[in-house]
Amino acid sequence: MSIPVAFVAAAVLSYRKFGTSTRTPVQARDVILVTIDTLRADSLGFAGNTRVKTPFLDSLAARGAVFRNAHAHNVITLPSHVNILTGLYPFQHSVRENSGFILDAKVPTLATMLKGAGYATAAFVGAFPLDRRFGLAHDFDTYDDNYGKGQATVDFVIQERRASAVLDAATAWWRANEGKKRFVWIHLYDPHAPYTPPEPFATEYRDREYLGEIAYVDSELQSKLAPLLAADDGALVVVTGDHGEALGDHGELTHGLFAYESTLKIPLVVAGAGVAHRSEDGYVRHVDIAPTILDRLGLPIPDSWEGQSLLAPTRTRFTFHQTYFLPNRFAVLYRRDEALFKFIATPQYGKEELYDLTRDGGEVHNLVDEQKDLSALLREQVTAYRRDQP
Repeated sequence: MSIPVAFVAAAVLSYRKFGTSTRTPVQARDVILVTIDTLRADSLGFAGNTRVKTPFLDSLAARGAVFRNAHAHNVITLPSHVNILTGLYPFQHSVRENSGFILDAKVPTLATMLKGAGYATAAFVGAFPLDRRFGLAHDFDTYDDNYGKGQATVDFVIQERRASAVLDAATAWWRANEGKKRFVWIHLYDPHAPYTPPEPFATEYRDREYLGEIAYVDSELQSKLAPLLAADDGALVVVTGDHGEALGDHGELTHGLFAYESTLKIPLVVAGAGVAHRSEDGYVRHVDIAPTILDRLGLPIPDSWEGQSLLAPTRTRFTFHQTYFLPNRFAVLYRRDEALFKFIATPQYGKEELYDLTRDGGEVHNLVDEQKDLSALLREQVTAYRRDQP
């Protein structure tokens, strides 16, 4: 089912090299995928944020692989998670927005692949946008979306449950399935607006409530997840955000309208199962997560998947990021030598923007008139993308 929508599309032409590892790969047994909703790339301690305390995530980053230039394909919850779990772009799996779209049960997900390989599979989600009605539950043995649905409210708010409740349910399932190969996906919604961290975080982060929500999530991960990891050093752990949050950047309070870095760029950490610590600057994306997990488990990666394992050398490629809001916007990122440029076109307004993200990470100085040849090259890429988009 679909509804008429306008869309924002962003394409990334990225080039990245990984050094060849001399370590013997350690094949993971168990997998824990944690997605933290609305998580800006610069909102964590290991990313350089000195105003927030995230000791658990910092410790995970200190022993795992940190991808410092990871991007979402969407800036809304449901399509982003479908991208992560299917290894496909939105135009391939056809889930383009939070409402009006349902993932076809014929589209295989990570749960499909791992269930077929003998894994017990479970998902524990924190809020309505990932309700089972939207199609992600298929091939999960357990899909716990008990976020309080059906509760009456006079306010227009998305129903959700705290990280503590999600993690209680997830860790109980993990322990109950000890001895089996396990795959669990844990979705924590707390940093999404409205920002209402519980005490003591509400007081400690007064006037920084968004960061308070993130500090609270980190404390719950430390309390609930850290003991599981200490008991299972063979578990592969992947932590990422589904998208970022503008927090006023470019006049946007939350997310969903624009294709700027504050909402497209997200944290990504892969740790455990022998993954060596390193920090990568190459441009990677959500569709690389599922292939990475299969790679570490020693399972084949479907040819239909667009992503590639983050733990192996990769090739130069285009990659697409898109979501659907008025007005239509199209953007392409392009690496030239050591510089990264972003070109944004808004056809309805006749507006074009070009930013040198290497020097202007805040996307403030529009170079479209100064860099006419580069603008023309990237305009051609946008035109080709629009023509090829189903």
